[in-house]
Amino acid sequence: MESQLEGGGKLPSSRNVGELEIASSGLRSQILQLEEVVEGEIKTARKRIEELKADGAEPAQDEVVQGMLDKMKATIQAAHEKTDAELQDYYKKLKQDNALTQKEITDTKVENAQLQQSLVALQRRLKMLEVALGD
Repeated sequence: MESQLEGGGKLPSSRNVGELEIASSGLRSQILQLEEVVEGEIKTARKRIEELKADGAEPAQDEVVQGMLDKMKATIQAAHEKTDAELQDYYKKLKQDNALTQKEITDTKVENAQLQQSLVALQRRLKMLEVALGD
């Protein structure tokens, strides 16, 4: 999402809001894909462990199993950390965009109040001119 006003002093268009929604759904799909990968890895590892147990696991095979578990744990942890970092970056940017939008809203309200005051002053002046011309 753009963090600046578009040309002509307008707020960012709905097109940019759509991009934000796409980014959000993109993160959701990444998380779902990551969960599927993790579940697949766990199923594969469990299946392999069951096979090794059925074969009468020897101490050397226990080391193989432990190595596989350690590798799987490291892979899952790395994927989790990457996703967590992406989410942190996304929320940081979202917070910045929200702060900018809030500032733009505040500025617009101030400008609106100033314009209303100017309008009231012009209406008073018009009344005074009408009274002066009417006399």
